[in-house]
Amino acid sequence: MTDAANADPGWGAPRDVAFALVPFVPPSMARTGGDPLIVTRHLFLRFCSAIVLIGVVVLLLGTDPSSDGAVDLGPALAILGAIGVALVVAAEVVGRRPLDCTSPRTLAGSFRTRFFVRLALGEAAALIGFVALFVVDSPVPYFVGAVFTAVVFARLVPTRAHLAADQLRLRARGCTLDLVAALRGLDR
Repeated sequence: MTDAANADPGWGAPRDVAFALVPFVPPSMARTGGDPLIVTRHLFLRFCSAIVLIGVVVLLLGTDPSSDGAVDLGPALAILGAIGVALVVAAEVVGRRPLDCTSPRTLAGSFRTRFFVRLALGEAAALIGFVALFVVDSPVPYFVGAVFTAVVFARLVPTRAHLAADQLRLRARGCTLDLVAALRGLDR
């Protein structure tokens, strides 16, 4: 397989990236050519857009007009901050796990497992903030949680730079497999 065939395919055509950002559009409308790396990137974009859309709903919900507005957000934000930090640290610990370089299939599988565990840890911060919204009757906790989500998401987004950094770590461990080729299913 040539290096050009193993090259990173990017995120897909702009039209397809736009479709990936809209959660209500069926994923099949975005043409990925069946490339598993592009599919992973589009799924990531869908999770990002879901966090933003939940934020829009939170803004539309506002606060209860019948409440006197005297809710003390301090304890809720302190708890959410501690949970958010713990989730960021957990996502970093998972992110430092070495990928399994036994075969191209196990390499791709370990990458995807690590990716989706980190994605779930990151998303949990915003979702816990969403629940806290109803406890304290304020949209602030959701947006605090969303900040922690954004931190985790920024560290795991499958960009060329992040994949290249993973590839360097693999090479440092003596792995000769190509991560991008494995993720694309080209090296099986």
